[in-house]
Amino acid sequence: ERQKFFSIFYMSINAGSLLSTVITPVLRGDVKCFGEDCYALAFGVPAALMMVALAVFIFGSSLYKKNPPQGNILLQVCNCIGFAIKNRWNSPKSAPKRTHWLDWAEDKYSKRLIEEIRMVLR
Repeated sequence: ERQKFFSIFYMSINAGSLLSTVITPVLRGDVKCFGEDCYALAFGVPAALMMVALAVFIFGSSLYKKNPPQGNILLQVCNCIGFAIKNRWNSPKSAPKRTHWLDWAEDKYSKRLIEEIRMVLR
């Protein structure tokens, strides 16, 4: 669901960017303000739309699912990396091989945390 949300969000940002490259020059050149090109309108319309987007974000925040933070993630990441290095260093030669050096932390840390750390370190 999160992936779908961010895909739609990204598409909306790019669609807005595309529309602005077409509409802004038209507004600036074709609409006259006080007998001159209307630069204020060309930049005022996007500014007004940004304010609308901000209002939707703020007023819609009551509908968001808010999860309180659980501990210090940076500390967990550092501890997991340290634990993996320590286990790898202290393991006997006869220990089974692991596909990644972070897999040595599986004894203490969840597979999800290890996978997320791998993604960050890539």
